[in-house]
Amino acid sequence: MEQQAKPYMFASLTRPHSEQLLQGLQLLRQDHELCDIVLRVGDAKIHAHKVVLASISPYFKAMFTGNLSEKETSEVEFQCIDEAALKAIVEYAYTGTVFISQETVESLLPAANLLQVKLVLKECCSFLESQLDAGNCIGISRFAETYGCHDLCLAATKFICQNFEEVCQTEEFFELTRAELDEIVSNDCLNVLTEESVFYALESWIKYDLTERQQYLAQLLHCVRLPLLSVKFLTRLYEANHLIRDDHACKHLLNEALKYHFMPEHRLSYQTVLSTRPRCAPKVLLAVGGKAGLFATLESWMYGGVDLELWAHEHTYERLWPVYGYKVFNGSSEEPYVNPKAPVHIITGSAGCREKHDGFIPKPRDWSAFRSTDYGYTRMRLINTTHLYLEQVSDDQNGKVIDQMMLVKEKHGADAWR
Repeated sequence: MEQQAKPYMFASLTRPHSEQLLQGLQLLRQDHELCDIVLRVGDAKIHAHKVVLASISPYFKAMFTGNLSEKETSEVEFQCIDEAALKAIVEYAYTGTVFISQETVESLLPAANLLQVKLVLKECCSFLESQLDAGNCIGISRFAETYGCHDLCLAATKFICQNFEEVCQTEEFFELTRAELDEIVSNDCLNVLTEESVFYALESWIKYDLTERQQYLAQLLHCVRLPLLSVKFLTRLYEANHLIRDDHACKHLLNEALKYHFMPEHRLSYQTVLSTRPRCAPKVLLAVGGKAGLFATLESWMYGGVDLELWAHEHTYERLWPVYGYKVFNGSSEEPYVNPKAPVHIITGSAGCREKHDGFIPKPRDWSAFRSTDYGYTRMRLINTTHLYLEQVSDDQNGKVIDQMMLVKEKHGADAWR
């Protein structure tokens, strides 16, 4: 028996219907037929249909359906919208397309924002995000903030931080206000090779208009993670930089940073913790091993680029001087862990079932810097791309920090040891 055809069908013609509808409305507008509103901006008059404009803009909907005088009028004048931008938005209402370029976006985005045409506003923001570079990112950030474009503002801020070392050499950077600069250099995500880059950027900004900006030096210096600067750099600033030397507040800040290096107990203070927060996730190569028998096997590989080696699951704690081939390669006698010429080794791990059973050899080797059999644990903090802080905590002594080390590597990999 043949299957009978259904006596009905549901035809989905949404797309061709929508296209036909838009085309029909556009023809009516172009011929000024059934138009019930004229938008006047300057000497230009734009004919349109209230219902079409209200359908794509809450602004127009409120104007034409609310208790406003424009509800009954046939002509509305705009004084704060660019003529070309208003024409582009009306064209979008009838065609679903809009032309965005570097020349048009600065007037189109404010118009779309005012008229609450969300799709056009979104496309303008996407376009500006695609145009971000070192020379315009600060201007785009300001532009986005002015018009409440939150996502674009975040994207521009991220770009500034990611490319800070390029951005700080541009004209836009030197035209920043003090508050804007403070916000940028305080950002934890600032991507800099060393904290010296941040100081030099601030110094260049101040020298751009020295008479007006020198008063801000101490305030801005608070944004630099001063304890992450080397003793040599801090001392040179203190003695030779005339901007610092002539400012009592700046010299006080540098003194506090030097205390961080020379007085380890100062590192636990609240203010110092704030000023040493990590910027971006640093690129530091670590090797984590088990038993000491692996050392000889892996040593040649480790010398090819490892900064710090953690020998874990041991039952004692020992910090070694930078060592390779049974020879110590300290950075210097005063600062052995500043740019050392070999990997730094830390032997650590909670005691577990062998607590107090794995003892040290009676006489430590030349490369042994500190050792302890206390039950405890190791804490490590990657501060930025150049600084790593490590400390050993003793449980036997109620949480006392019994050893500390700040490893500073301005270069990484085998090139740092040549």
